[in-house]
Amino acid sequence: MDSSKQAQRAVIQFLSAEVVSGTDIYSRMKNVYGTESMSRTAVFRWYSDFRHGRDMPRRGQAHVVITQESIAAVNSLVRENRRITTREIADGLSVSKGTVHTILHEYLQYSKVCAQWVPKHLTEDQKCLRMGVCFQHLLRYLTERKKNSVPDCGLRRNLVPFLRSSNETNDYGMATFRLSSPKKIVL
Repeated sequence: MDSSKQAQRAVIQFLSAEVVSGTDIYSRMKNVYGTESMSRTAVFRWYSDFRHGRDMPRRGQAHVVITQESIAAVNSLVRENRRITTREIADGLSVSKGTVHTILHEYLQYSKVCAQWVPKHLTEDQKCLRMGVCFQHLLRYLTERKKNSVPDCGLRRNLVPFLRSSNETNDYGMATFRLSSPKKIVL
């Protein structure tokens, strides 16, 4: 015998349509389903809903299933514009903000960093690129600090063994550096 909630709701709906009282419905269900029966409160709640014409099992906004197409659409929108908001994505795809949030964080594993969506897990190339950018910023800070004759506390001396010059300059006219080894750097 099917003792699922849906089957029990169907029994309650049928008996309430036959104008059987809530107490009789509960006692009949207790005899038939035994320990698998719905609680008395749940039986009376469903009985009341069916008697007042509210026969939908769930009320509220319709549930939107997350599909591969919606995941791909969200991913393409984020890749086109990293500064797009969840509201803009939701409006563009006609889904809820909660669905967009779930797709971004659980399925695509993006997080918002400095108002941009970035993947949580970076590849080794991306990690090296970020380290290089961080070192460039640190070296720029150290050179500006040296120009202002403030002691650097040995930071440059500690970083030099880990960097090698690439004999290139970036957009700011500063020399670029690359990591010379994958060693852990402790400052």
